[in-house]
Amino acid sequence: MTTAGGLDRGRESFARQAWATAWAELAAADRDAPLGPEDLQRLAVTAHLVGRDEQSAELWERLHRELLRDGQVERAARSAFWLAFGLLDRGEVALGGGWIARAVRLLDEAGCGDCVERGYLLVPEALRRMAAGEVEAAHQAFLRIGEIAERFDDPDADLAKVRAVGPPILDLIDRRPYTEQQTLMDGTEPKGLHYYWKTEYLSSLSGGFLDAFASSALPVTSPLSESVIFHVGGAVNEHEEGDGAVGNRDARYLMGFAADWPPGDDRGELHTAWARDGWERIRRFGTGGNYVNFQQADDDGSRTAGAYRGNYGRLRRIKATWDPDNRFRMNRNIAPAS
Repeated sequence: MTTAGGLDRGRESFARQAWATAWAELAAADRDAPLGPEDLQRLAVTAHLVGRDEQSAELWERLHRELLRDGQVERAARSAFWLAFGLLDRGEVALGGGWIARAVRLLDEAGCGDCVERGYLLVPEALRRMAAGEVEAAHQAFLRIGEIAERFDDPDADLAKVRAVGPPILDLIDRRPYTEQQTLMDGTEPKGLHYYWKTEYLSSLSGGFLDAFASSALPVTSPLSESVIFHVGGAVNEHEEGDGAVGNRDARYLMGFAADWPPGDDRGELHTAWARDGWERIRRFGTGGNYVNFQQADDDGSRTAGAYRGNYGRLRRIKATWDPDNRFRMNRNIAPAS
């Protein structure tokens, strides 16, 4: 017999993205007693993620009908969208299109003219336009989706237009605690290896940069090394340079070459030279700024200044007020202003 503890374990497994365990626990709980809407949605999502697409479709339809009976038309329309999304992804165009039409009709009949679900339901139309070669019409539809998502502060709707293009190899975009986010890549940098990296901020990805980046990355000297481009644009660009200490509000990307090699590999100089040479080749495309946590012991004071850019002088003056003798200096040091 399934207990409340099993349902709690299913919710906890879902929260930490342990999909197989979440499916087993939530499905068992549902067999014991029908799940409520929130847990039923978790079960539908989990079914899809463990490859049980038919069961996922059945669960989305069940959730849709339960929400309708409860008078929650907008949520019912969103459930219909996710049901249709899965059907369309499997090539069941007629059935998926029918569910989209049903969702639109429900919103129309309920007088829901302005709701975030309208953005979700535009995704198939945008994709249809794109497949037909109607690039401008597709572009306008995607812009409309983004505008609706931003207005209703719904990241799922904003991401729907990206996820609709095709299933990614890995999708880690989710809302999570900051402490969890900070540990996501711990497994990629285990203790005991040697590390050396060089990074730079970029405001755009030009053709010249991409050519230089690719040609620098290809002659990599260690199979553990990485050539990375991180997207950092968004909220960071919405504030003035002096809004916080770090600055670099013009940064939209961070790129870097990270040389990693195991103990016993005596080619350390070769690996670090690969990272350093690649960085030197792409620096001319950068903003002049960099991320202070990615600096190395061989980076001089100009690199520290570049991490703060227009705020550096102000920080030096603050340092002179509160730490004029520079006692706190075992770091990427900001020296007191003289």
